[in-house]
Amino acid sequence: MIGNRISLITLGVCDLERSLAYYSAVGFEPETVLE
Repeated sequence: MIGNRISLITLGVCDLERSLAYYSAVGFEPETVLE
Protein backbone atom coordinates (compact mmCIF):
# COMPACT_ATOMS: atom_id res chain seq x y z
CA MET A 1 0.00 0.00 0.00
CA ILE A 2 2.71 2.48 0.98
CA GLY A 3 4.73 1.66 -2.15
CA ASN A 4 1.65 2.29 -4.29
CA ARG A 5 1.11 5.70 -2.68
CA ILE A 6 4.73 6.69 -3.26
CA SER A 7 4.55 5.67 -6.93
CA LEU A 8 1.27 7.59 -7.28
CA ILE A 9 2.86 10.72 -5.79
CA THR A 10 5.87 10.30 -8.07
CA LEU A 11 3.56 10.01 -11.08
CA GLY A 12 1.75 13.16 -9.98
CA VAL A 13 5.04 15.07 -9.75
CA CYS A 14 6.07 13.84 -13.20
CA ASP A 15 2.70 14.97 -14.59
CA LEU A 16 3.18 18.40 -12.98
CA GLU A 17 6.64 18.81 -14.49
CA ARG A 18 5.31 17.65 -17.86
CA SER A 19 2.45 20.15 -17.68
CA LEU A 20 4.84 23.00 -16.77
CA ALA A 21 7.17 22.05 -19.62
CA TYR A 22 4.19 21.94 -22.01
CA TYR A 23 2.87 25.32 -20.90
CA SER A 24 6.29 26.97 -21.16
CA ALA A 25 6.78 25.40 -24.61
CA VAL A 26 3.37 26.70 -25.74
CA GLY A 27 4.24 30.15 -24.41
CA PHE A 28 2.19 30.43 -21.21
CA GLU A 29 3.84 31.96 -18.18
CA PRO A 30 3.32 29.91 -14.96
CA GLU A 31 2.20 33.07 -13.17
CA THR A 32 -0.64 33.70 -15.62
CA VAL A 33 -1.75 30.07 -15.39
CA LEU A 34 -1.92 30.26 -11.59
CA GLU A 35 -3.86 33.52 -11.70
